[in-house]
Order: sequence, then structure tokens, then C-alpha cells
Amino acid sequence: YRNGSNVLPQYENARAFGADIILVRFIENCPSDGFDEITFKKELDVLLRYLDCTQKARVVITTGFWRHPGDNALRAYAKENGLPLVELGDLGEDDTMKAIGLFAHEGVANHPGDLGMQMIAQRCAEQLLPLI
Repeated sequence: YRNGSNVLPQYENARAFGADIILVRFIENCPSDGFDEITFKKELDVLLRYLDCTQKARVVITTGFWRHPGDNALRAYAKENGLPLVELGDLGEDDTMKAIGLFAHEGVANHPGDLGMQMIAQRCAEQLLPLI
């Protein structure tokens, strides 16, 4: 997120697609050390305006599967912009939602398993389906 506008050209194909609905699901891939909420919200806004150049897409925001300092920035951005928010952080605290025991690598095993992915999809669908 700190690279902001410098990376927008990487999303040209997504922009050209002209999505009707944009689901924001990426906070898990943002560094948590030294997280800068002001910069994050500013750059999120730049990204969404870039992706939705007509400002007609419906946007749904999610928090992270694992609790992240950026979750509060996402909540604030959603509230400030009147956007629906899907809370997911509780799922990452429940081992039954993870792929524990399926992978030797601990990092991989702590990612969502089938049930976790199902719950993420279900919660997102609750917000997305009314938009269709």
C-alpha cells in the first residue's frame, strides 16, 4: 500500500474489465509492522477510484482472516464511504477454520481450510447477493 499510485498500471486489466462489484480482500498481505492507517486509507481510495473509473461499481470491504492493525482502517474507510463491511477476524482465531493437520508447513496450515473458505464465502455472499 505504501507504493500507492506507482503500482496502478499493474491493475490496468482489472480497470478495463469494468467490474460492477468490487470485493476488497487483501489486508492479510499488507505488512503489519509500522502500519500507517492514514496512508493506507488514502491509497485504498486511490486504488478503488482507479479500478472503478466510472464510480458505478458497488464495493464491499472485508477485514482480514487474521486480526491485523489495518482492520480498523478498513472499518473506518467503509464507514466514511457508506460501504458494507464483512468481519472475518474471528475466523482466524478458530482452528477449525484453518488447514491445520493438512500441511506440514505451519504457515500454510494456518491459512483457511475448506470450512474457513466456506465461511469467508458465506459472509461475503450475505453482502454481495443483495447487490446483484
